[in-house]
Amino acid sequence: MHKLNEVENMQQVIDFTDDYLIEDMRMKPYKTEPSALDQPHIDEETLAAFLEGLLTDDDAAKVKQHMRSCTACLLQMAALEKSIAARETIAFKKTPEAWVQQAVLRKPTPPAFIAFAKRLRIGATVGVGTFLVAKFRALKTWLSQHPIIRVQMAAVALATAVLLMLLWPRSAVKNNPLEQQMVIAQPGPLGFTGESEKQPYHGMSVRLDDSKSHLVLSWPPVRDAQFYEIYLIENGQKKMITPLGGIVETTFRVPKEAIQPGQEYRWELRGLLEDGRAFVARAAFRLDP
Repeated sequence: MHKLNEVENMQQVIDFTDDYLIEDMRMKPYKTEPSALDQPHIDEETLAAFLEGLLTDDDAAKVKQHMRSCTACLLQMAALEKSIAARETIAFKKTPEAWVQQAVLRKPTPPAFIAFAKRLRIGATVGVGTFLVAKFRALKTWLSQHPIIRVQMAAVALATAVLLMLLWPRSAVKNNPLEQQMVIAQPGPLGFTGESEKQPYHGMSVRLDDSKSHLVLSWPPVRDAQFYEIYLIENGQKKMITPLGGIVETTFRVPKEAIQPGQEYRWELRGLLEDGRAFVARAAFRLDP
């Protein structure tokens, strides 16, 4: 067990959860849930890697999920974060004064040199432009004297364009952004039913990953979002495909074999904001056969 005084470290926990956007931790009592007693505590090396952003998205999500029910690990991470910040401050204070002065006294580029560079760039641009215009006029005059070659060149250009259109790789997933907006709702008597406001929201998309075995659903981050849930709508049937409790990442992978090619699917992005309001945005996609 981590031997830390929860009362003395309470402000550290509040500051830590503010910095790392773990809003739902601030809403709960700071005590270890019974479910966390059966789980091993997270070692200090893993906690340090989380603070420095070295964990994968999946491992970072597991650390956050554990800390939602284990106050001991949360307090340990808050203390570790404070220790790392203190070490960084000491390291900065040991920076040689000569380096600091050199950075402060660095001389700016002389205005005369900047003016010369601008004139040189303008002169080069004008010279190249004049050369290209002269060559274009000469080519135009030559083609006007050889109409057969002009027709042949046009035919080759058309054939090349058609060939490129046929051979150009097409996206295997067709995205339909639908209304491109987010609805934010207030809590109502039957749940989150009282519509509050609508905001423009763009960027929901679906693509195949590099292995062509999964579809990757992605969306822009929502400010002050506690978590995200993804619902897939197929033939009017809606089901949540993210784990219970949502995710904190802004991408989610779905096995390709779970999607019927040629059929349009709608998907919803849902979640809760820090102020307790719910949000939802919708889009659609179709996997080409």
